[in-house]
Amino acid sequence: MRQVAEGSEDARDAMFEDLIETDKKLHGAVDIIYQSTHDLQQEVDDLIDATSADAASIATRRDCSPPPEGDSDQLDADGGGGAEAVDTNS
Repeated sequence: MRQVAEGSEDARDAMFEDLIETDKKLHGAVDIIYQSTHDLQQEVDDLIDATSADAASIATRRDCSPPPEGDSDQLDADGGGGAEAVDTNS
């Protein structure tokens, strides 16, 4: 009877050791996933910052640059666009 009990105890010890090893592997995998997620979040934040800076730069350039000559999409001082209509009948 003692041999069966010792065998069962050895089997339990082996299973316990396997569980400990599996737990270590899972913790390692979780750490890798956490670090990868953190790295991806940092890349996303960097892209957002770069995009915001680019958008601000583009807006500043548009605000400071004069409209192209004869561009009908741009409004002139009287609110109309492009060249003024000329009355040729007078």
